This record gives sequence, structure tokens and C-alpha cells, in this order.
Amino acid sequence: MKELEELRTQIDYVDEEIVKLIAERLKLSEKIGHIKASNNLEISDYKREESVINRWKELSRLQGVPEALSSKVIEAIIPFSRAMQVLPNEKKSVLIIGYGNMAQTIGRLVSYAGHKVMLSGVDPIETRKIANSLSVNAVGEEEGFREAEYVIFTLPPKAYYTKYFKELLKFGKGKDVSEISSSKTKTFPLFLELSKKFDFNYVSIHPLFGPMLLPIGEKIAIIIDNLEEVSVKKYVEFWRGCGLSPVSTHLEEHERTMAVTQSLVHFYMIALIKAIEEARNRLGKYDEGLTTTNFSEMKKLLQKISEILPVILEIQEENPYSHEVRLIGVRKLVEVAEALGSRCTYSL
Repeated sequence: MKELEELRTQIDYVDEEIVKLIAERLKLSEKIGHIKASNNLEISDYKREESVINRWKELSRLQGVPEALSSKVIEAIIPFSRAMQVLPNEKKSVLIIGYGNMAQTIGRLVSYAGHKVMLSGVDPIETRKIANSLSVNAVGEEEGFREAEYVIFTLPPKAYYTKYFKELLKFGKGKDVSEISSSKTKTFPLFLELSKKFDFNYVSIHPLFGPMLLPIGEKIAIIIDNLEEVSVKKYVEFWRGCGLSPVSTHLEEHERTMAVTQSLVHFYMIALIKAIEEARNRLGKYDEGLTTTNFSEMKKLLQKISEILPVILEIQEENPYSHEVRLIGVRKLVEVAEALGSRCTYSL
């Protein structure tokens, strides 16, 4: 037993050294953040991250450490290294309207970057609950608009046609105002018209990520059709200072791209969820213990899709090219099935 205790003491020492080294690594990441900020560089450097991950794998092989273990360790460290590089520009007062998952993700991110974040919503009790969980202030709409420099709407598309929404905008004069809709075909012209009526500065943004703890290093689209160059620069700098990688784009380019990267992919995923369930029931004798690694990873992704299904259905409805890409998707499935020897009794 004495030998066991001695070995455990050695392990405790090694653990302490590991934590010290991680702390030192994070300090170095912070210094890198200052250099990137002074040179106007993005926080995320995917080539560098890939190189680091590959180097960890190589070092693991040399040291006899399981590659799966080392991969998990470095993949856990990298997001925190990104977080250490977040250096906000001039601090702003930001009002977030809504308290859903994306409101929480954006609120957490903007607050982490050092800005003053306020949360407001139609239900004061729920607003206060979510605000407390984010350690930000819950405020009434009028108070929030009065104090905020930047207002971000995170409401479902249908909410932008309600009396509640229109009443809010009367407080928006002179403010920077954004919405985060995944499809902009309807919301963009609506907000543009309202910005002229209520005299606010409109910038349409689309976070290219879903709900998560801290989306540092992820991308955010900025629609620039209605913006002057100086305004584009201001919003790019704000979101880059929050740790995101801004991508400037035009409305039509955005909608067509999202039809492929969202509408088509989500369509296949929804179908896959239903197909797995039906195939499992029809074939019977299904053994969870026999699932492959790839299938297990896919199931995790499909679970995320299931959790945001209402948002996905909104995207299918709002994007004007969703119908077209769904038809393409079905046609290609038929072609692949026939190429694999299945006889399909229908064609598109």
C-alpha cells in the first residue's frame, strides 16, 4: 500500500506540472492575441491549428500515448487558447432582444469580450432568469434602448411582423440595430424600410454557428448591401473584437449559399433521422453495441439537429431556394440508389 501511495503522489505532482504548463500555454496565447490585434489578424488560424493537432499526434506516437487521448486534450485546449486572444476594441453597451439559445450564446460572447450586455424580452421573469445565468443585466425594452449603442434582435422571423416588435423600434432612433435571421430575403427589406421610418442604422448579421458556450473563432456574416465602407469596417472590427471571424457578403450571395450549406444539408439530416428510425424498426434485432464510431459521431450531430428543429424548419420556409435544392437532393438520392442497384419507381 505504501508503494501505491507513493505512485499516487507522483501522479499528483505530474498533474500539477501539466496544469502549470497549460497555464503557461494560455499566457502565450494571450501574447499572440496582442500581436494579432495590432496586425489586424483573425483570431482563428485554421492552418496553424491543424498543424498543432498533427504535431500532437506525432508526439503521441513517439511517446506511446494513445492518439485518441492526445487529440481530445489538444482539441479541448485550442478553444480556450482562442478565448485568451479576445481583445475587445472600444467597449459598447449592447442590448439583446430575446432570450433563446442564440441570444444566450451571443450575450455570453459579447459579455466575455468586455462589453456591457443587457437582455430584454417579452416575458420579464424568463428574461431575468436567463440574464442572471449569463451574469448580465435584465432591463425593460425602453430602458435598454435608451442605454444601448447596439441593439441585436434574436427573435423568430414571424416576430418581426408583430405589434410588440414595431412598438420597440420607436425607441431605436440613432442606434445600430441588427437581426440574426438565417434567411434574409424577407427580413432584410423589412428592416431596411423600418430603419428609414424610425431612423436607426441597420446592419444585418448571420452568426454561422449554432448555440454553444463560447463561439470564439467561428464566423459571422455581415450583409453589406446597404452599408457604406466606413460602416462595414466598424461592424467588422466590433465582431472581430468579440472573437469572431467576420465575412462580408451580399444578400443574394448569402441566400444562395445558405440554400446549399443549410437548407440542403438540413433536408438530408432530417430525412436521415427518420430513415434510421424506420429502418431500425423494420429490420428489427438492432444492437446498439454494434454501432461504428462514425455512426456514433453522426448520431451526436443528428441530436443537435433535433434540438433546433423549429429553427431548421424556419430556414426551409424562409429561404427562397430551399425548394429547388430539396428537389436536387431527392433527384441525386434516386440516382445514387439506382447506381447501387436499387430500382426506384419514381423520378424527378
